[in-house]
Amino acid sequence: MMRIFGQTITSNIFSKSDKSHKSALPKWQKLQEDTLKTVDAYKRMGRDRVDTAHIKPKQFLVHTIRDFKQESPLLSQKAEELLSSWDVVSTSVVETGQHSRSQWADVGLILAAPAQNIISTSPHDVKFQNHAGNEVDKPKNTYALTESYFKGQGKQGYTPEGGTYAKIDAPKSVIDSTDGKYNEVLVVGKPNIRTYEGYNATKNVKVCGIYCHQMLNDNKAKNLSTYEKNNQLIEKLLIANPGLTVFKEFTWTGNITMNNADRIKSYVNTFK
Repeated sequence: MMRIFGQTITSNIFSKSDKSHKSALPKWQKLQEDTLKTVDAYKRMGRDRVDTAHIKPKQFLVHTIRDFKQESPLLSQKAEELLSSWDVVSTSVVETGQHSRSQWADVGLILAAPAQNIISTSPHDVKFQNHAGNEVDKPKNTYALTESYFKGQGKQGYTPEGGTYAKIDAPKSVIDSTDGKYNEVLVVGKPNIRTYEGYNATKNVKVCGIYCHQMLNDNKAKNLSTYEKNNQLIEKLLIANPGLTVFKEFTWTGNITMNNADRIKSYVNTFK
């Protein structure tokens, strides 16, 4: 028995006896350490822009952002402070150098999250109700988030496989099994929440970079429009979070033959 999100529950996922303690959590801890090492190395070199085509493949945990009519608060507020006030943050784990994009949108914040903050993984979108119990114009329900998590109560009536979100795999396993447009990893944003037995309470999630993966095709006008919009998002994020290193990646998804390969390579390079 333990408490999480304000409610006492029984769950194998948070027990030392669960296999994830040996198979998955240490690898999420290593991802956090590797992310910090990667970003810190480029900061020491004074590099604020990195073309991922010129570095070894890296895994990143990314919270993506889109510029909707109702602007994300992350575009105007310091991200680390904002994320520390969120119960659960939806993210994706990505690997640079992959042909397909595995995050929800092109632009996102690179996060370094302690292993105990990772509470669920899925190779596809799971429609988690991140703000359950905190809806506008409704009475606050402190148990709604817990019920959504353990009982698998997703948005629009969605139910995850197995009927619960309480399952976790290693980062590489999630990437390799991603079977939709993107995978989803749930991260506790608030510090001082007790999760896994034998681990410290959750800590603040560190925001340490920006990742952008744009997929290009034969529609050059749309490519340019998307590129400009992505740059606008990045600039807004940098104003709110100065000093972050930007990792950019471009993938060609249109038609390619032996006759046009060099021309396409040259075209892709114009975005870098």
